[in-house]
Amino acid sequence: MPAVSVIMPAYDAAEYLNTAADSVLRQTFADLELLIIDDGSSDRTLDVAHACAARDSRIRVLRQPHAGPGPARNFGFREAVGRLFAFLDSDDEWDETFLAEHVAVLAARPDVDIVIGNARNRGGKRDGLPSRRLRGVAVHHGRLPP
Repeated sequence: MPAVSVIMPAYDAAEYLNTAADSVLRQTFADLELLIIDDGSSDRTLDVAHACAARDSRIRVLRQPHAGPGPARNFGFREAVGRLFAFLDSDDEWDETFLAEHVAVLAARPDVDIVIGNARNRGGKRDGLPSRRLRGVAVHHGRLPP
């Protein structure tokens, strides 16, 4: 059983899916499965997803009629077998240490139930998520501590 299930909804994402999947497969934390949920795409998304799965046995491809990203995430969550789970959109990508850093925080802090990472827009318009005061939540800005 993998430690982490990565859930990736995909709708008409053939153009971006390889990049997103490769960013998961390049993780320094490799004890994972990647669930690509095709959400009734009308392009070649399903073909690209199956090609990704043919390259790496950690990938499973699931399909549902088009219902939107929320139901696709829920479907993936129900099919996931990992002890932990993470979500990645099919047009996004992770830095290579994304999962390792997040899993390390969860291992070091048993009082923490969820870790949310920053986003970086490669076009330079945004670096990080807007800060909000969250009740009962430890907020850390910058690189995650080991």
